[in-house]
Amino acid sequence: MNYIRMVSLLLEHKLSPGHQLLKTNMGDLDLLGTIDSGRTYEELLPFTRAFSFFGETLQVLGLSELIRVKGNAGRDKELVVLPILKHALWLEEE
Repeated sequence: MNYIRMVSLLLEHKLSPGHQLLKTNMGDLDLLGTIDSGRTYEELLPFTRAFSFFGETLQVLGLSELIRVKGNAGRDKELVVLPILKHALWLEEE
């Protein structure tokens, strides 16, 4: 998938609550329109951190909020990573 098409899909998807898994030349890209009982990108934005990625700025959910969201999901695949994320948060706060 080329960069322009990926950006176009990101913009389109941001407007919808659905879920898409895209295959790119850099690996899988999982797009979630909403998470945590319907919270949108705009609602989660205050809990993000900005990272530079190939000259672009990406907003990534901070560890504290990610831990909360995964805990709320309650699925085994989410709960199993909580100890790792909590340890990473502890290391980050040291």
